[in-house]
Amino acid sequence: MDKKFTKDKPNPLAKAGLLSKVFFWWLNPLFKTGYKRTLQEDDMFNVLYDDSSQKQTEDLEREWQKELDQGKESPKRLPSLRRALFRVFGAKYLLLGLCTLLVEATRTTQPIVLAWLIDYFSPESTVTTTQAYMYALIISAGALAQTVLHHPYMYVLMQQGWRMRVACCGLIFRKALKLNNSALMKSNTGQIVNLMSNDVNRFDQGFMFFNYLWIGPLEILTVTVLLYRDLGPSCMAGLGFMLVQLALSSAIGKLFSKYRSQTAHRTDSRIRTMSEIISAMRVIKMYTWEKPFSEMVAKLRKHEIQVVVKAAMCRGLNMALSSVSLRMVVFFTFVTFALTENNLTAGVVFKSIGLYNILQLAVSTFIPLAVAQVSESLVSIRRIQEFLLLEEVDDPKASSTNGVISVTSPQDAGCSVILDKVKAKWAGDSEQLTLKNITLKLKPGQLLAVIGPVGSGKSSLLSTVLQELPVMSGEVKVHGKVGYASQQPWVFSGTVRQNILFGRPYKEEEYRKTIQACALKKDLELLPHGDMTLVGDRGVTLSGGQKARINLARTVYHDADVYLLDDPLSAVDAEVGRHLFNRCIQGALVNKPRILVTHQLQYVQEADQILVLLEGEQVALGTYSELLQSGIDFAKMMATEEEEDGEEEEEGRKKNHRLSRGTPRRRVRSRTFSETLSAKSAESDAEEEDVAVPLLEEEDRMTGSVGWSVYKDYFKAGVGVLGCLFAVLMNCSYIVIYLICDWWLAYWAEHEEEYRATLHSWSFSRNGHNATFLNSSNVGDYANTTAEPMGLSITPSDTNFYMYIFAALTVGSLLLSLVRMWHLFFITVQSSKNLHNDMFNAIIRAPIRFFDTNPVGRILNRFSKDIGQLDDMFPWTFADFIEGFLAILGIIVLAGIINPWVFLPTLPLLLLFIYIRRYYLSTSRDIKRLEGTTRSPVFSHLSATLQGLWTMYM
Repeated sequence: MDKKFTKDKPNPLAKAGLLSKVFFWWLNPLFKTGYKRTLQEDDMFNVLYDDSSQKQTEDLEREWQKELDQGKESPKRLPSLRRALFRVFGAKYLLLGLCTLLVEATRTTQPIVLAWLIDYFSPESTVTTTQAYMYALIISAGALAQTVLHHPYMYVLMQQGWRMRVACCGLIFRKALKLNNSALMKSNTGQIVNLMSNDVNRFDQGFMFFNYLWIGPLEILTVTVLLYRDLGPSCMAGLGFMLVQLALSSAIGKLFSKYRSQTAHRTDSRIRTMSEIISAMRVIKMYTWEKPFSEMVAKLRKHEIQVVVKAAMCRGLNMALSSVSLRMVVFFTFVTFALTENNLTAGVVFKSIGLYNILQLAVSTFIPLAVAQVSESLVSIRRIQEFLLLEEVDDPKASSTNGVISVTSPQDAGCSVILDKVKAKWAGDSEQLTLKNITLKLKPGQLLAVIGPVGSGKSSLLSTVLQELPVMSGEVKVHGKVGYASQQPWVFSGTVRQNILFGRPYKEEEYRKTIQACALKKDLELLPHGDMTLVGDRGVTLSGGQKARINLARTVYHDADVYLLDDPLSAVDAEVGRHLFNRCIQGALVNKPRILVTHQLQYVQEADQILVLLEGEQVALGTYSELLQSGIDFAKMMATEEEEDGEEEEEGRKKNHRLSRGTPRRRVRSRTFSETLSAKSAESDAEEEDVAVPLLEEEDRMTGSVGWSVYKDYFKAGVGVLGCLFAVLMNCSYIVIYLICDWWLAYWAEHEEEYRATLHSWSFSRNGHNATFLNSSNVGDYANTTAEPMGLSITPSDTNFYMYIFAALTVGSLLLSLVRMWHLFFITVQSSKNLHNDMFNAIIRAPIRFFDTNPVGRILNRFSKDIGQLDDMFPWTFADFIEGFLAILGIIVLAGIINPWVFLPTLPLLLLFIYIRRYYLSTSRDIKRLEGTTRSPVFSHLSATLQGLWTMYM
């Protein structure tokens, strides 16, 4: 409950100037620190207010509330999270689109100016040296402008993405705090963890290319006009292929979205099961159920991987088509251009390829990425919206809208609680009522004991007073604040004092009385740090009896007007139970109205009133003596209840502690082994402290670079050595074919140009000013009649020969691209699957101490966010890295073959880039690792919060 970190390290971005923001100089202090040593949490800068979760969540919550209000006013208008997000973030995205438009306009001018520069080297060029220098300057300035503009606006785009993620996380958490029991039946901890780990991460990059959905068509139109000027109708062949590819990419994107939605639902099921297994690990190990539960998780993971593989194949196909699309476009264009007997020159080739490259980035990369990422984000938005529309707990001061229930606060005739002919049922039950015709009145200072067999509706009665159980008819009135002590003790990872105070002010006298009334004084004296001792996740350092008494002490310290006690004496022995009843229930709370659910006869007979329930019906209500006279056999009823309670507990174990949905949420929680068997006295509790589990250990974090052994183990987990060698062979073959394809096109254009230049020169020297003008329509005929008399070694170009070779190389590059991409994605998915299985096998075989010293959220973090990254982000990132690496390598090799002097500056530049990489990665790695370790407490906090929702409501 307290703030763990109180550091105050100002964020340099707040005072950074324009140049510092453009060139990211404000980050240098952090990079210098990260290069010298391992970064710690205290090295991180404060979060700016505009980036804070509080501001972003409040902004989005305000717009989402408008959607809810408008939905209430107009039932036909459903609340839309998309509209709320657009109102908060949409304007800035569209404004950034203008910057994107400027960058794309600068890129479009580059090939045009490059063609002018190439003309300078033509034998018949009219371009002067001054103009050539000017063109070179324009090209360099354009490239510099792109770089300067590109990174700052991409940073702002990513900033908008993480702001959206943070806002949605905050909104999800705030919604989770308001869920009623019916809503929790439709959701679970695993689903909420998945929403806050995998779904919201789509927003980080989900809208980075959003503006290309409207910039792309403008770019296509502009480039088409420029291409038509140079190539004529021939350019339509390449554009036609691009349109076909765009349609295919859109279809693949829709299919990918479908698989993404299926994956999310299957991941929910897996994480939910994982959460239940981790929480019940003591019972699983006690009954040696490791094997069946391992098989259960393996089946769920296999079911999930089936869809992950399909999604990976779709993404691989899309990336394969994108990587060779330019080659295919160039092939269709220049083959058509040559067949229509046009002049193929170097200027035309380079300018056209440059323009096609711009068009290819838009059509084959940016637009498909925009469609795919926006589609994925919309799937996540829809899932989050469904969660946000779940039912919430009612406002205690509000009245029901069904015209039957009236939940009010004023006191009625001196009564604190009134139930009048109440009928209630859980939302999932269409026919069976949970409570039938319950009528009672509870005055201040009275103790009402509620008894009955298992499933009779005792806890449901408390849920009705708590307004958790929907009332179908009748009236419920409660005066004042309600304090509630759950049957299953709830403690969170903090100190004993924090668990008792629960955020309320510390008042020494009241706190001391509460400790004494709840029999905690001796326990606190024996704890290593008294009430400042950390209890660990789920209270692992405490016994079941201690947790029950801390849970009761929190309720007592709350100082409520009405107290609901759901069998708080079941986890303690008779002596401690008598102390709690006399000093707490009949002592500290004696002047308050109390409803006590119990099955212990010695306490029932001391109650002012006794309510007997059977199958949800009120069998009897009165004092102990009145019920005895009416023929109620308390001894038999209590014995039957204890026997049924034991049977229910055993049945619950057989069902993996997943109890009926017809009970309140607190009874859905599974009992752990320690909670089930710990009816201990204060003395035995103290003895347990001598051998208590150590305090919560901090999560280990790796330091230094990622060794080659990690990569080796990762790929070995996928397909082994032979599979990796095959991947290397495919990628090397692809880059060789790709380079030969480029070289062959250049060779074709050069040969055509040399041939025409030679014929033109010979014709001019022989005929003077009367030389025949050679063009594509007559050069072949003229050459056939003059080549041999000229004695030239150059013969007319065989267009078909060049086209056939070019076609073979293009088809080969396409096939190799498909095979290598699918194989890369197959490797990464297989590695992810096997690493998940290995990790789960290690978890299921870990000693129980591991689960005592590692919070549930920390373990779930590995199986949710980290596995999600391996399933989804890593395959795409790894394939993109291979694509970029091969492209750079190919460019250097091809340029070096043509001009060996290129290798001279390559070595120093390579050394410079290696230094920059090391400088960057030293900090980047540490921040990524810090992000991973600081994310675990968020999930632990979420898990603990969901378990203690109704305690928080009080």
